[in-house]
Amino acid sequence: MRHPHRASRLPRASFALAATSLAALLLAACSPGEGAENSAKPTTPPASTGFDTSEEVTLTISDGWGTTGTGELFGKILDGFEDKYPNVTIKRDTTDYDSYSQSINLKGSSPNPPDVMMLQTAGYGQGFYQFARSGLLLPLDDYADAYGWSGRFGADSNLDVFRFDADNGDQWGAGPLYGLPEQNAMITVFYNAKLMKQAGISEPPATLEAFEDSLQKAKAAGITPIAQDNIYTHLYMAIWNAISGDGEPINDWIYGRGGSFESAESQQAAATIQDWQQAGYFQNGVSGATASDAAGLFLNGKALYYVAGSWMTGAVDGTFGADGGGFQLTGDSGTAPAGGGLTTPLTISSKTEHPDVAAAFLDYFTSEEVSDQLYTGGWGIPGALTSDSVANGTDLTSQVLSILMPIESDGGAGTTPFLDWAAPTLTEQLPAALQQLAAGKLSPAEFTAQIEGITSDFADERSGS
Repeated sequence: MRHPHRASRLPRASFALAATSLAALLLAACSPGEGAENSAKPTTPPASTGFDTSEEVTLTISDGWGTTGTGELFGKILDGFEDKYPNVTIKRDTTDYDSYSQSINLKGSSPNPPDVMMLQTAGYGQGFYQFARSGLLLPLDDYADAYGWSGRFGADSNLDVFRFDADNGDQWGAGPLYGLPEQNAMITVFYNAKLMKQAGISEPPATLEAFEDSLQKAKAAGITPIAQDNIYTHLYMAIWNAISGDGEPINDWIYGRGGSFESAESQQAAATIQDWQQAGYFQNGVSGATASDAAGLFLNGKALYYVAGSWMTGAVDGTFGADGGGFQLTGDSGTAPAGGGLTTPLTISSKTEHPDVAAAFLDYFTSEEVSDQLYTGGWGIPGALTSDSVANGTDLTSQVLSILMPIESDGGAGTTPFLDWAAPTLTEQLPAALQQLAAGKLSPAEFTAQIEGITSDFADERSGS
């Protein structure tokens, strides 16, 4: 595993040094040179890896983790930043994850937005799209150069998911960088090894074809094959990636730069979900099952598989121990892009009065030191790379990470972002259409045409046609 690139930090300046002299010193020592690439807008102030540590600063940070579990761990990270910079006081604004999207959309566009904002989506997803196209986010490219963030997140192209070019038809995946990831994710097929043995399955299936065979065996043994929610999005991503084997045509569609949701591979994925529903591979009552319902069914030992993001590794590990496992669904070639990738970006408001302090927090949060703390604290897979000593364990998170890292490295199969980031309305429209597909109310061709129509209309809207 590659280590994150560590940017050197300046020693803390003497409090006797005048603020103006300190600012000049830091800019001279740490700002990118005139030849550095800068895709930020002309009004963006010069980037610096330092700031006046004699000046009392209050930095407002907004997140959707709440105060327990993951939220408690995030709070400890904030405490660590205050310990590192005693002149900085963090004013944390947090709420529960489910209600966060609506609240941050209002706060982020207000006259006094938080300095640092966690967003739940990227691309054309709600929040990120509106903020980026409206100039409400601070471009980070100069800070990326100044801090040396290249290589900290695997291949540099992984960060394209947080790029947005408002000057080129609102093109996602190009232009300035507007965020750094809080998390990394891979759509994973989790399994219960005890139920696998009961079903007569000798080992986790390596391909989609072998996976379907295992579903038949589980069904024949009286075991619910898949604990499924009524959203179906993660399952669709896993199947489409496995059938395609190539992330480029999928990403062309998601990023709005070509491609089609009506491709043969996408229609085959749609037909597969419909076939599995009709074959009884999901639990009874799946049409009314929430994500929590499906996760509970699996964790209570009532289903062989559960398809979800790698954020579930801790829960699966804690419940099943050595009897829990996870793998990536692949095609006949044995390779496939991973669904998910870098997610939940930390962004900086373009209205902040403390851009250098906010950037220092992003650098701190994505450092190897903090990534290790997140990893061992049960965060799941952090957005930035961890140290080898932490990640090379035997726990389930380490196992999933060992699958994901080669995929996200230079030359790997790459990742495909979450499908509902392809248009602002897909958060609601994609699950609704998938439910109709699974219920047989839409054919695979009708389903894919409906989603293609939504993204096509959105592309026309972006281009002004």
